[in-house]
Amino acid sequence: MAEEYGAEKVLLNGPRYWLINEMDGGGATADGKVANFGEIEMTQRATIESSVFSGAIGSKSYSEKTVQRTTKYTF
Repeated sequence: MAEEYGAEKVLLNGPRYWLINEMDGGGATADGKVANFGEIEMTQRATIESSVFSGAIGSKSYSEKTVQRTTKYTF
C-alpha cells in the first residue's frame, strides 16, 4: 500500500473495539478522495501532518493531535 499510494510508511490504525454505522463529512471533508483497500471502499475525511517516524530515542511516542473537521457520526 505504501508503494501504491506514495507513502513513506503504512501502519494499521487500530484495533477498533467499536464502529460507527455511518459518517457524513461536512465542510472541507465533504468531498474526500475515494480509495479501495482490498475490497473495502473508503473516503478520506481528514489528514494529519505528523513526524511520527522521525522521533528520537527517548521521545514521547504519543502526542495529541486535533483534527479540524465537521463530521456527523451515526451509531
